Amino acid sequence: MFKGVLVEDKLLYYQDQSNWSMSDFYNLNRYLNRLLNYESDLLDSMDLDKMSDITKVLLVANIKTRGAFYLLEKPNLSGLNEVNPLKERLNLEKDPINCYPIYDYYNVGW
Repeated sequence: MFKGVLVEDKLLYYQDQSNWSMSDFYNLNRYLNRLLNYESDLLDSMDLDKMSDITKVLLVANIKTRGAFYLLEKPNLSGLNEVNPLKERLNLEKDPINCYPIYDYYNVGW
């Protein structure tokens, strides 16, 4: 079973991202994707108020890409229904191909 990644005693999705690189955000996106597969306990305990706008966008994009809309009905995740696209483009790779339209909608290149 996939376990939550702790960095300095904080779960990865609650970290300060002010000095993150493109690859850090790419890894966060992949981590959130894996969470959707394996960690319902972590999903149930997520606190959107502790997350950055980028983390919320990546989480909702992962949920919608998978068609796991039922997760947006969870009381603690329902706020993701109100998430807006990022104001500035975030590329997760050097040359994104934008094969997932929902990421493009949220202004994320992948």
